[in-house]
Amino acid sequence: MQLQQSKPTKLDPEPGTLTIKDCPDHAHVAPNICFRSPLFGVCDQRKPLSVMDLPVATVGDKEISYSGFRLSQSDLDIFAHLIRLARERQDETGWGQCSMYEILKATGRCRGKNPRQAVMMSMKRLTASALSITFTEPKTKRRYSYFGPMVHDFLYDHEAETYRFRINTHVAELFGFGWTKIEWEQRLALKGDLAKWLHGYYASSHKKVYPVTVEKIRSLCGSGISQLKVFRARLKSAMEAIKAVGCITGWHIDDHDRVHVSFDAVPLLDQEPNPDNELPADLREYIDKVVRPKAEQAEDPEAYIAGTIRRISAQGGLNSLDLEALQRASSTLEASPSKPGPAAAPPKVANETLPPASPGNDTPLPPGDVPQAWITAREAIKEQLSDSVFNLWIEPLVAREAGNRIVLYGPDRFFCSWVADKYLPTIQTALTRANSESVKISFSVMGDIE
Repeated sequence: MQLQQSKPTKLDPEPGTLTIKDCPDHAHVAPNICFRSPLFGVCDQRKPLSVMDLPVATVGDKEISYSGFRLSQSDLDIFAHLIRLARERQDETGWGQCSMYEILKATGRCRGKNPRQAVMMSMKRLTASALSITFTEPKTKRRYSYFGPMVHDFLYDHEAETYRFRINTHVAELFGFGWTKIEWEQRLALKGDLAKWLHGYYASSHKKVYPVTVEKIRSLCGSGISQLKVFRARLKSAMEAIKAVGCITGWHIDDHDRVHVSFDAVPLLDQEPNPDNELPADLREYIDKVVRPKAEQAEDPEAYIAGTIRRISAQGGLNSLDLEALQRASSTLEASPSKPGPAAAPPKVANETLPPASPGNDTPLPPGDVPQAWITAREAIKEQLSDSVFNLWIEPLVAREAGNRIVLYGPDRFFCSWVADKYLPTIQTALTRANSESVKISFSVMGDIE
């Protein structure tokens, strides 16, 4: 993510098109106050459904508060995508247009219980909100308070399943307090409001992040968990999640209950490559041969590449799956003819459960045929998931047959557990249809291949 600071501007009294200066095109962006306050907080059943005059931020002489339904991180997904669509597609009157399917796909909501209703509820909450900006008029020194919704209004076509909407143009004023470019693929890969809130919080911070207490984080994110030890346990899981997607490279909680994070050895997106601090040779080769071709199909190619560098830096270098992909890419580029050898036996798997992962035990995947059922199933899965989700969680899987089942191999234990938790029903359905009968599926880690 990229942090940009600019001076606040005056409120434009006339509504019109949404214009945000100095923001990159074709990217998801949002004001920093969306990430560093309970405005889009961690919602749970312990909190009331609505709030009145919730303090959001104080910047200079301006005070920002919120009244309305509590907004979640899912609402922020919708809001950030609507801002992008408004900047790209709005007409001269400020109306933007998109389809329901487009929102579902862009925000990763294609799966779940009644996703269309969930999007409609988010749109209603954003329209029913009341954001207050209290400020001093420079000439008269009089205090004013502006009240308005985040989404001004919208029109839904039930037959065509399309939206026409208008973002409140005064949202641009919030960008004057600083904004953040969102690494969308990372955000979609996270599960749960707390992990998404932390992802935005640390990405919208200054380059030097000061440690904050667990209690302070609980207050900022608006969590309703009263027992600090319970919140601390959930915080630890969420910190591991944002580390896994590459937002940070390390974290710990000290004896004073303060959370420290590190971004060591992670190139910043707003910096040009430094020839005096080049990437290792094997990583440069992997980026050029494996990552860049895939990045061309991603929503934000540079963010996709930077996210990959973060992941590899965090894991300490290329793992066996990365090396296998590099070997395949090198062979394809060299296009050297070779005689096909006999197919190796499928890898032996000890059991169906994920064994404990231990560092340094990665073994290259032995050669073998990819099951035809998996090839067919992958194409069906690709049609159901967004490109970013498919490339991040399904594309890296390597399939092998083991008796009467299919074993899916991932780079590490967390990766396999995440895929099994979120996408196993989708994979099971696609494989069953491709194989014309029920298929047993198990997951394993590359380093656990015998």
